[in-house]
Amino acid sequence: MPDVEALVARGLRARRRRRLAIAASMVAAVVVGAVAVGPMVWESAGPAPVAGMPSSPTLVEATATAGPGRGTAFFGGSVPEVPVTFTMPAGWEVHDRVFVSKSDADPIFGLVFMDVGNIYAEGCKWVPLDPPPGPSVDDLVSAYSKLPGFGGPARNVTVDGFDGKQIQYTVPDYDENECIGDGFGIFHEDHMSGDAPTLVAQTPKQENRLWILDVGGTRLVILAGGPQNMSPQDRSDLDGILSSIQIG
Repeated sequence: MPDVEALVARGLRARRRRRLAIAASMVAAVVVGAVAVGPMVWESAGPAPVAGMPSSPTLVEATATAGPGRGTAFFGGSVPEVPVTFTMPAGWEVHDRVFVSKSDADPIFGLVFMDVGNIYAEGCKWVPLDPPPGPSVDDLVSAYSKLPGFGGPARNVTVDGFDGKQIQYTVPDYDENECIGDGFGIFHEDHMSGDAPTLVAQTPKQENRLWILDVGGTRLVILAGGPQNMSPQDRSDLDGILSSIQIG
């Protein structure tokens, strides 16, 4: 049996980091490399210029931890580390090297970059899929398609020249008081031991948009979103970050 108390303690210690990004998961209809064509309606703007991945990525320190400026984050769990850069508006910050959020937002919204090793069959009880999804983009899409709340079908996307799939996943209704660590598990990052999630939901029924990409043979995931009542300015800021993403 796993040490549940240890898992809970670990989950609570990491709670701020995990919630930072999943608060970003409440239904902002945003698409990397996209343009808005109406309220909650989005249309692909076409592939962004290709940026080749270096054969041996090296550690890149963040060019900015708070905007305005050109920010750098990393895909959590990727080995070797894969950096991602973007234009960061004033009032936005990089946290824990994998999250980008507006500093005074309530609820918090933004983005998370992650090498996802597994997802949860029972998020409230932190029960991971067994066996975990295979290593490909389609493997993770297939795993999500079997979960309640999957908003298929997946569609083809290109982010900074890297191909992948976009999906939507809605967190089911749950009572956080009945969940381990008061949190509903979303992601378990690759190369991380134990069953505690790296990312948990902030509220029931949150909607998550994910871009699952093949980056030089490694499957990497971008999650982005925000509350339905996000202001036009906040939506514009988030869109600007997304449209400026460069990987590697």
